[in-house]
This record gives sequence, C-alpha cells and structure tokens, in this order.
Amino acid sequence: MLHADRKAISGFLLAWKPFIRISENDYAPDIIANAIKEVIKESEKEERVPDPKNWSENSKQFLKNIGLKSLKELHAITTKYWW
Repeated sequence: MLHADRKAISGFLLAWKPFIRISENDYAPDIIANAIKEVIKESEKEERVPDPKNWSENSKQFLKNIGLKSLKELHAITTKYWW
C-alpha cells in the first residue's frame, strides 16, 4: 500500500490519493517504481487540502481507501502494511 501525503490548511499531514495497492504477486520493479513516482508526484503538490470536518468519517474513509474495515485490522500483526 502506497499513498500520498498532503498538508492540510492547519498544517498537519493527511493521507491523500492516490492509494495504490500492490499485491504480493505484482512486486515487479516497474510496477513499484511507477507507484512510487505517482505517490511522490501527488505528495509534492504544495496546494493545501481542507481540514477534515469530521475526524471519525475521515478515519473511516482512510480505512476504506486502503481496503481495511477497522483500525484493529490495520494494527494486526498479520496485516502487511508498513509505516
């Protein structure tokens, strides 16, 4: 899972699109390189994004974007995500 980060109006970072999932079967160098380039391109934009109006909904949307249902699932040892 790769995603961009964008700075909110208040100054903190938010996970931002694109959210790119790479399956274990797709670990080809060109697929990973293209995903990294896409994420960096979006992360480098200096335009700030709106602050979340509802943090609970923002968290739910983040989990949906990365294909998970709960924070418990995100923090599980069996979940293959890196910080």
